[in-house]
Amino acid sequence: MSKFSQEIVEEMSLDDCRYVYDVLDMHTSLRQSFEHLADKEGLALEDVTFHGFDGNNETAHYVFIRFLRDEGQRWTKILKDCELNTHSQTTGRYVEMLSKWRAAGDYQHRHELTVAQIKAIINK
Repeated sequence: MSKFSQEIVEEMSLDDCRYVYDVLDMHTSLRQSFEHLADKEGLALEDVTFHGFDGNNETAHYVFIRFLRDEGQRWTKILKDCELNTHSQTTGRYVEMLSKWRAAGDYQHRHELTVAQIKAIINK
């Protein structure tokens, strides 16, 4: 890890780290659910793809996911093809999505989302 990356990650609060983990878990759930759907009803892989965080305004989150991708321990499937830098802020959208995802049921069943649940979470 670069000195810059280490400094950013060390400055992140535990809540910020949990937020990033939750966003990654949510996108994993969305993607797994999408892949298991027999009829995708107009959904595309792009709709459930994690795109990253804004490198300018969400720098700590951006650097943290870059670090997580480089470490390759978890979330490898959704981070491997991710651009990482959205070039626009994502926090408001992700917070809203997380709220809907959490309401979709217990953790185990959030990996078996229906088309309607996915569309509600991603606002499509």
